[in-house]
Amino acid sequence: MKRNELVYLKKTLKYEKERILRINELLQNENVIEFLKLKGIDEQLLTIDEWEIIKKILEDYKIIETNGIYVCTGAFYEDCNICYQETTYYTRAVDLFSELALYRSYRDIESGVVKHAYLNANEMGESVVLTKDFEQENIVLNPYSTNKNKNGYDEVRKTFFIEAIKNGQPKAKQLILNRYNKM
Repeated sequence: MKRNELVYLKKTLKYEKERILRINELLQNENVIEFLKLKGIDEQLLTIDEWEIIKKILEDYKIIETNGIYVCTGAFYEDCNICYQETTYYTRAVDLFSELALYRSYRDIESGVVKHAYLNANEMGESVVLTKDFEQENIVLNPYSTNKNKNGYDEVRKTFFIEAIKNGQPKAKQLILNRYNKM
């Protein structure tokens, strides 16, 4: 991500933390407690969970330029059911290294953009992105070698953003490259 995007995330995170602290401070005021009881509202102190705040920020904010780090989130093949006059096409998940796989799905850890790369160009034509080309041009992580739980995508993303905000992008990038397996 660009430097100004990281600065924006840091500032917004700091603002949200301060806002939560102020809310908790107000929730300890006797007048506010009385008001909430009269309105029938349960007063609860809010907790500061940095990752939850960052996820909320990222829902509304689009990161434009990324480091090109992806997690392979699954492999799929397409199939169909033919029943009389009705044909139904569907996609099924298979093992990441299955011979049945038609394509693999990758997700950018910063922007969340999903891309597909096909294992074989014969059936799909020449304009498709091939898996081997995609994996050579980008950094592709394979934390757990499974289709389950998006192959650890959420964990990698959390690690990257928390570390980037605390210590900068170069250290965050180095941390995830050392911690998680590549394809």
